[in-house]
Amino acid sequence: MAIDPLHTGAAYPTLSLAAIVTLLLLCGGIIHSDVTQRRIPNAYCLAVAGLAVFWWLGLSGWSGLVGLLQQMLVPLLAAVPLLVLFALRVFAGGDVKLLLAMLLWVPINGISAMLIVMVLGGGVLALALKASSRVFCAVKARTVPYGIPIIAGALLILIPEFRTVLRGVAGSEMGKAVAASSVVPGSRKPMAAQ
Repeated sequence: MAIDPLHTGAAYPTLSLAAIVTLLLLCGGIIHSDVTQRRIPNAYCLAVAGLAVFWWLGLSGWSGLVGLLQQMLVPLLAAVPLLVLFALRVFAGGDVKLLLAMLLWVPINGISAMLIVMVLGGGVLALALKASSRVFCAVKARTVPYGIPIIAGALLILIPEFRTVLRGVAGSEMGKAVAASSVVPGSRKPMAAQ
């Protein structure tokens, strides 16, 4: 049973927001490394996987960790086919590790959509690199930085959850402001109680 943050709201929206911001920063580093060096460092993949704990905890409190345990079944089941793709040199090792880490973030019901976006995005990227190598002779792309479509697929699926967290953070800040403005100066009782 996956936890659906769209309908329940985030238990700790600030924790979820911190996880989102850190994930986005890591994604920037991953894309930079993948494009410039065609390498995704293990530290990035481990950080993305570790952040998933804070993401799920922020979404649903301690019960989110149960959701994370259920979510961990997906990368475990995906590991064997991905290792086969790695052995066939379809995917590089960093791409496999990044995909497994990102699968910890994406809700189970969004994984198929993520994979479709990832495959289509990878195809478009490969075609664009091929075309650019023909137009600009100096551009010689022998490999596709597949980290880009992996990240794009995951983030596109996570947008609704990110919006829910942002609404939760905005709502909690607005709620504090409303509560503070409804207190009579010099007293701790709300105006309605006076």
